[in-house]
Amino acid sequence: MLNQLHVKNFALIEDLTLSLEPGLNIITGETGAGKSILLGALGLLSGQRAETSVVRAGSKKCIVEGEFSLSSYGLNAFFNTHDLDNEEPTIIRREIAASGKSRAFINDSPVTLAILKELGEHIIDIHSQHSNVLFTQPEFSFKLLDYFAEQREDFLLYQSVYKRWAKCKRELAELKELQRQEQLNFEFNQFQFNELSATNLEVGEQDKLEKEFEILNNAEAIREHASWVVNKTLYQSNSVQELMKESITALEKLRGFDERYESLEKRFSSAYIEVKDIAEEVEVMSGSIQSNAQRVQEIDDRLGVLFALQKKYNVSSIEQLITKKDALKEVLDRVLGSGEEVSQLELELKELKQDLLQKADLITKGRKKSGKVISNSVINDLKLMGIEQGQLSFDFKEVDLFSYGKDQLNILFSANKGNKLGPLVKTASGGELSRIMLSLKKLMSEQYALPTIVFDEIDTGASGEVANKIGDVMREMGSQMQVITITHLPQIAAKGNAHFKVFKSHSETNTTSKIKVLNKQNRVEEIAQMLSGSEVSDAARKNALELLQ
Repeated sequence: MLNQLHVKNFALIEDLTLSLEPGLNIITGETGAGKSILLGALGLLSGQRAETSVVRAGSKKCIVEGEFSLSSYGLNAFFNTHDLDNEEPTIIRREIAASGKSRAFINDSPVTLAILKELGEHIIDIHSQHSNVLFTQPEFSFKLLDYFAEQREDFLLYQSVYKRWAKCKRELAELKELQRQEQLNFEFNQFQFNELSATNLEVGEQDKLEKEFEILNNAEAIREHASWVVNKTLYQSNSVQELMKESITALEKLRGFDERYESLEKRFSSAYIEVKDIAEEVEVMSGSIQSNAQRVQEIDDRLGVLFALQKKYNVSSIEQLITKKDALKEVLDRVLGSGEEVSQLELELKELKQDLLQKADLITKGRKKSGKVISNSVINDLKLMGIEQGQLSFDFKEVDLFSYGKDQLNILFSANKGNKLGPLVKTASGGELSRIMLSLKKLMSEQYALPTIVFDEIDTGASGEVANKIGDVMREMGSQMQVITITHLPQIAAKGNAHFKVFKSHSETNTTSKIKVLNKQNRVEEIAQMLSGSEVSDAARKNALELLQ
């Protein structure tokens, strides 16, 4: 529950501390006094986004801080998951700077707005007339029924299987479409693959053929140049070999005069051997080259095939042709093998659907059972709250499987006996919707530990004995949980365990919203004023005292 709320520099609030009680807390005040400002402050603690306009004029920042007792809420997992201190009491603080910067803290640890919102969903529930829009959201009805059927875990398991089933359906559809597209091109792809395969492409073949073609095509010139080198080096008179041999002999003689020539003679001898080896290797290499017109033609034809394929497939090398061939093989293998993959997916899809149908049947059974319990409870509460002939039921229709099961669900309602039940959001007035929602919240509070709930004038449109009965429902809820309600009705204000009044204080320079705790005598005056207006009569005071008693 919320023990204390501290608000500083928020809208019209300068500095306010509100200590709340267990049970039913009543907040009253004139229109415009600042009750909605308190709601806004509570909204910040539950993770709602803030506008810079909430910062009080002339202030650098506003602060909203709440002290909560959460020991009975089972939130250990939340605190452990987010590495937060789980202290008692838990302090939640929001700071909004005039510059627009916003910060949130849980027990003095900074947290993101998402984390604060996650915690807020467990500890505070703010309900206004606008919250009745929940009835237009199908998931609200499903969650409500699953909540009462105590099958939340069953539903989460169903959703897990449903996600796998939906993914499997998508994969099967994509595979069949791919198979269809590739089947259309299968013959063409097969022809291209066969063409490239028949060519027996080899990595590096083109470079090798081009070099061989260059040599054979210039065999005569190669032999001519090689012959010149060999003859000049080895065989002609005054050849390089002879001249070098004579030079070696001369160096040997010089070595006899000066030993420094020995190293030069050795170097020259090595050079002589190297030159002789080079010439002999040129002779051998050129000797193996023979003009071969047939081989030249074969190479030319082969290169022509390779160049034609490269042009046809818009590539620039034989390696790219091989890559193209491998890619075609993958496509062909996928088409030929996709039938087996499709069969496997279809089998998996069938098994998942069977599992889903079984889970959905159990969930539907639980929903129908809890729907009857909820309907009867709401109908009884509506009678107490002035809708004596009200009828409410949950209408189920079976549809194809979707993320919430196989139920199409409508809440049907009629406020008058003899009238046909119709969709709740179309047949119920705003006041009736509010009372139905109040009944649902009361029913949940009887079974589960709900967070602090805040009602913002949920009693709009009620009066007299109906208002008195609505107050009884709220007070009954207060026996199970902490309830905070903003009201203009004296019958409801008199039901509270604690009563607070919001009012405006004016000075020469500004206006401030303040709040005070009302004691018994103050409550008599406040309720009397709610009964009779600004001029409080003794009769109104007497009536107020009777309401309080």
